[in-house]
Amino acid sequence: IDPWQQIRGIQDAITYAQSRADVDAGRIGLWGSSYGAGNAYVAAAIDRRIKAVCGQVPMISGRRNIELFLGAEQWAATQELLAADRLARAQGVEPARMPIVPEEPGQPAMSGSPDSIEFFQRFAETSWVNDVTVRTLEYFYGYEPADYLKRIAPTPLLMIVAPGDTVAPGEWATEAYEAALHPKKLVLVPGGHYAAYIDDEVFELSVTAARDHFVEHLMAKADISA
Repeated sequence: IDPWQQIRGIQDAITYAQSRADVDAGRIGLWGSSYGAGNAYVAAAIDRRIKAVCGQVPMISGRRNIELFLGAEQWAATQELLAADRLARAQGVEPARMPIVPEEPGQPAMSGSPDSIEFFQRFAETSWVNDVTVRTLEYFYGYEPADYLKRIAPTPLLMIVAPGDTVAPGEWATEAYEAALHPKKLVLVPGGHYAAYIDDEVFELSVTAARDHFVEHLMAKADISA
């Protein structure tokens, strides 16, 4: 999972959308959730074609997230694993891999939080594969969307945050919000990181706030009344 590759993909998608005759090239909005919310913030900070941005339960610090889930001792060992993986790949060896959530207690994984384990277990019987490259952690560790929040203005920013979020901690998101410049808005929703995906009430609160943000900042008053 390479966030910068994903951001370039977002920019390519905007270019494609703007090339279409049925798209108003001057009214492009961007929405993201979790890791995707961080990507949305960074994209909005560096690409002025985005005229409004919304991020739900945002991941705003890769480093803090990894240190939260792995702890200092396990992260030191993981850094050795990353260094070994780099050397091996340079010699043509297939990239090392690890689970997104642990399949047994104590197993190194991208996220070991109880909320993540419970959520992703819902997909255990589907075609979803609990597997990413170890390199994903290296990219994640150096990725700091919070640093870009203050650069989003004058693009209107909406942050939808769950204070009870322990996966991408809501406390960190609200701290980061304070550094952002106006125009900006913060909406707080109940529940944890995955509530907006699985709880109908939280989903309704979140999507309504996002819709209203885009209507306000992308639609002309004449269009709204029509």
